[in-house]
Amino acid sequence: MKAIETVYNGYRFRSRLEARWAVFFDKAEITYQYEPEGYSLTNGNYYLPDFYLPEADAYLEVKGQLDDESFQKGSCFALDIGKPVHFALPNGEMAVCYDDEDEGTYNW
Repeated sequence: MKAIETVYNGYRFRSRLEARWAVFFDKAEITYQYEPEGYSLTNGNYYLPDFYLPEADAYLEVKGQLDDESFQKGSCFALDIGKPVHFALPNGEMAVCYDDEDEGTYNW
């Protein structure tokens, strides 16, 4: 299924699912930045996180489904910035990729 761009609150979201999260953040009075900046990763890829939540100093990715490629990109981003990356899934579940310093691997 192709994502449907949606305009809300002055932003052009790449999907309705992202726009729904923005509505939630507004209703919950959570400050957010949508696609604040892109990053060149150490593995040579480029990464543009969906949301940055400054009060939590956290990044949130919104996914219709979490595939291995998306998780690997999020893992590399988490490693590069030294913070977890949270994934919001449409069924209400959350996934997090983070650095497990004991093993040097990422888990979710």
